[in-house]
This record gives sequence, structure tokens and C-alpha cells, in this order.
Amino acid sequence: MNTNTASFPTRLTLACCLVVLLVSCSSLFAPSPVDIPAGAYQGEYTVVPDVSTATTTSAEYSKSNVSISFTTDNTYAITPLEPGTAASPEESKGNYSLEYRKIKFSDRSPLDKVIDPARLITGEFEYTFDGTNLIMTQVDKTSNRKRQFFLLRRR
Repeated sequence: MNTNTASFPTRLTLACCLVVLLVSCSSLFAPSPVDIPAGAYQGEYTVVPDVSTATTTSAEYSKSNVSISFTTDNTYAITPLEPGTAASPEESKGNYSLEYRKIKFSDRSPLDKVIDPARLITGEFEYTFDGTNLIMTQVDKTSNRKRQFFLLRRR
């Protein structure tokens, strides 16, 4: 009898353990992000001022229309289409980076031109993009607000 070979049940157990290990480790590697093509996007920007208590009544939401342009060198520009309203973000420009389902905005606007820094679009947003509709959401726990963009890609 050969004592150097493992029995069939031992080999089967080792094979099953290897499969389980590979499947569990595959979740550590997030898939690549869905690219947001360069170009112009236009739509609605919404702010819910108090995430913990807000409902869907119009009094608790602030809405405005915006345009966002993304370039191939990972820069962006946000232009409020209703400037001066309480809901509109500041006009801003900067860099962005993509990770799986996340986009991070780094504003580079000159501070001497910014009226309200709290209305700058910065930080990380979760996003979905289906080729036409771009939805970006940020829940800011520090200021207890939720910001969303519902945008259509302009062609």
C-alpha cells in the first residue's frame, strides 16, 4: 500500500477548501468602475437637509437644475442653471476619480470666488450609470444631509 497518496475523501476535502478559499478571496477584489464618458450631463440636484427626519414632502427638499461636464483627463466643471437659489451648488471645477460605484470630487475652485463653501461639491458619492442616466448620491453625516444628482447625458 502506498502511504504517500492521500485518500479520495482527503483530496475531495482539500479541493472543496481550495474552492471556498478562492471564492471568499474573490470578494476582496472589487470590479473596475463603470466609466462615466466625457461630455455634458444635465439634470436635477437635490438636497435633503436633515437625513434623519426628512420625508418626501417638498418643504424638506431643495432642488435646482445643474450641468456637469466631465473630461477625459478626469476633471469636472459644475454649472448651476439656477444660480443664486438656496438649492443650487456653487459653480466649481476640480478633479475626480472613480472606484467601483464611487466617484470622488476634489474641488479646485479659487476660494476668493466661492460664496458659500458648504455648497461646493466635494467628497465621495456613490453612483450608477446606465449609459444615459447618471445618479450620484452623497450622505454627509457631518452636516446631516443627503445630496443627489439625477442627470441625463447630453449627446
